[in-house]
Parts: sequence; C-alpha cells; structure tokens
Amino acid sequence: MSGSHPVIITEEVVTAILERAECGYALLGDTKQILYANWKWRFAESRDYLLRAIRASSGGKSEDRAGEIVSLFVGITDVLEGGKTLFEIEYACNEETYLLSVSSLHLQGQNMAVVQRVELTSRLALHHKRWEEQRLLTERERQIRVVLALEKMSMGEISTATAEIYGRMSLRESHPDIFRSLMEQYEAMLQQMADGHLHRIEYDISDRVRMMGDQLGLLHVGSRDLLDLHTHALRRAMVEADNAQSSALLEEGLRLALELMSYLVSHYRKYLWLNHSQAEYNER
Repeated sequence: MSGSHPVIITEEVVTAILERAECGYALLGDTKQILYANWKWRFAESRDYLLRAIRASSGGKSEDRAGEIVSLFVGITDVLEGGKTLFEIEYACNEETYLLSVSSLHLQGQNMAVVQRVELTSRLALHHKRWEEQRLLTERERQIRVVLALEKMSMGEISTATAEIYGRMSLRESHPDIFRSLMEQYEAMLQQMADGHLHRIEYDISDRVRMMGDQLGLLHVGSRDLLDLHTHALRRAMVEADNAQSSALLEEGLRLALELMSYLVSHYRKYLWLNHSQAEYNER
C-alpha cells in the first residue's frame, strides 16, 4: 500500500500485546527465572500455587515439592534443555481448572521458555453446554419423528374387515364428543404414568385401562382409533413438557397403548365367544 510504513516489532510492542492478552504469560530464562510476566500472570500468582512455585524457584528457594509441581518443573527443564518443544499440564486450583503450556523459545542465543496459563473452566462449561444443547435437540427431533410416525399411522387406511363392518369414519369423526372425553381420560393416565416414571413411583392404573378397553370395545373401535386416541393425547401432553418429560411420555405411552390394546383384544374375544355360543344355542 503506497505511503505505508513497515511496523517495527520492538520489545515495547510485544509487551503491549501481552499486557492486553486474556491469558497469563511468563517468559522463563535458562535457569527458570522469570524474565517477564504480564498482568494476568501477576494478578493470579497470589492465588495459584503453581505460579507461586515458579516465582519461588526464580528466587533460588529450595523446597520439597510433589505431584503437579514436580511434573511442572520436570517439563520446564525438558523444554529449556531441548528435550521437548512443548509441555502441558492440566490442574485444578480454587475450584477452577487451568492449563499451563510451556513452549521453547530460542532468542539471542539463549534457550528460554514461554509459559501460558489458560483458564479452562468456562471453556469446558461452554463445551458441555453446547454438547447438552445438541443432545437435547437430537432428543427433541427423535420425539417429533415418533409423534409424526404415529400420526401417519393413525391417518392410514382402516382395515378392510373393519371398514366393511363399521364403515370408514373414525371415532373422532363420528363421535367427536366421546372421542374428546376418552382422550382426556387417556391423557390423564399418560401424565400419571410419566410422572411415576420420572419420580420412580409405581401407579396401578390397570382397572382404569380395563374400563377404557371395555368402553372402546362397546364403541366397536379398531386399531386406527386407538392409535388416533394415543397420538392426540400424546401431542397434547407434550405441548408444555421438557425433554425428560417428553421422553417419559413416549416411553410410558407405548406401555399404556399396548396394555389398552390387550384389554381391547380381550373384550373382542369375549364378545366373539359369546356370539359364537349364542349361535350354537340357536342352532339346537
């Protein structure tokens, strides 16, 4: 670019950049002495035992160290002596998690080390938050797919036998008030079972399910009507439910639908047996 001048990188420029950095930085000489530390590093030293250990070693203090401090000084030594170009150690301090990264720097014929202190807690929390958001989104998508699949099934053709005997209109179309009442009863049972699932409480609703099975049998409903009832009640129950509640509704809803279907089948078997017995009696 015409009229521009090259920027001269001086010690003052580097210092200005590091003083504005969001991480703690320190420059170590070949004897581990601190040659420079930015404000983030200096601010954290009073609360961080590993930073204090580095500062103490630069003052020539000798003390027994163990664990992370030993690992840190072995790593720094390896970097300064050329055995490694990078050493990293993750540690916890004051209920926070940090990463110290030690990298080699050869400057003006001297071996040095740049130590960077990075706070990981917020990054880990952000990563976990994003992971949790993705998990919840995936779960919600699965729940929606299940409901849509149920709706597609409930909108399918009635079986040929049922159509011939009872006509093609569903219970929801032919008796909307009865359908609404049954749906509200079904939803109440569904909500109770889901609540029991979440709070580990066993609710015995078998008698209520049996009674509904008999009601549905007297109305000559088929599998499509039962699926229609289940889908509408499930959709209503999931409107204000969170992911955990929705998962419980889906899981317990399957159990409820299967149990209700078994009672409905039992009702029809009993009905067919009575009709068959009556027919045999009439033939005599």
